[in-house]
Amino acid sequence: QAQYFYKDIISNYESQKQWALYKANNIKTIQIQSYFTDNELDNEFNVVQKNNDAFTKAITTTKTDKEKNVFTIVLYNAQNKVIKSIDSSETDVATTTIIYDDANRIKAINTTCLSNNNYTTTETHLWFYNKDGNPNKMFLIKGNADTTIIKFMADGDGNITDEIHERKKIITANYMYYYDAAGNLTDIVRFNEKIKQLLPDLMFTYNTNGTLQKMIQLEPSKNEYHTFVFDYNPKGLKVEERMYYKKFTQTLGKLVYLYK
Repeated sequence: QAQYFYKDIISNYESQKQWALYKANNIKTIQIQSYFTDNELDNEFNVVQKNNDAFTKAITTTKTDKEKNVFTIVLYNAQNKVIKSIDSSETDVATTTIIYDDANRIKAINTTCLSNNNYTTTETHLWFYNKDGNPNKMFLIKGNADTTIIKFMADGDGNITDEIHERKKIITANYMYYYDAAGNLTDIVRFNEKIKQLLPDLMFTYNTNGTLQKMIQLEPSKNEYHTFVFDYNPKGLKVEERMYYKKFTQTLGKLVYLYK
């Protein structure tokens, strides 16, 4: 799955808002706890994020039963935008830099991944915008050679409605974006080859304040949906994330967020 408008543009915008919220509430530490379906604490899961005093850097340490040492370092500029991230695990290190244009729009995203056997991969996203400031094209370049052209179409309100992937003049994917009356993204839809019909990959529901309340995500390998429900405190900080299989029929557990 590669909805690049969602992953590059929307997700980075949400990250910017999240970081601004941490800064406004002077949040220096975030701890995430995991609970099993029987509400028992998972002692093998531990995630701690530390924000520096200037709110220009976050360091997250993740330990699970599968990976003991995963570190993520994220650097932010004065506008709360991510400018660099480093993800380090036991098997590889991925470094991503984000470059913005004069209008503070994403211009380029460059990622280099170095594995523990010294194998290096690179990926670059070059973003282009029309005269109205909406993205209309992105070049996806892998290994400095393999290029996919991704084209975007917008409606009269400037909302991106279509994302079309084209490689060697052949359309390889087409994603459709849908919005509510407030302009919030509600669905990302594509043609599912396995069952030969249009299906949503992602669905979003919001509360009256426009805050994400529920996300439903397709599990491609099984053609099943996972549901994530979010609760927030009065400051707008996420305090709980509950996960379900198959439209609430089976619970997967929950994450609890603690702030200092």
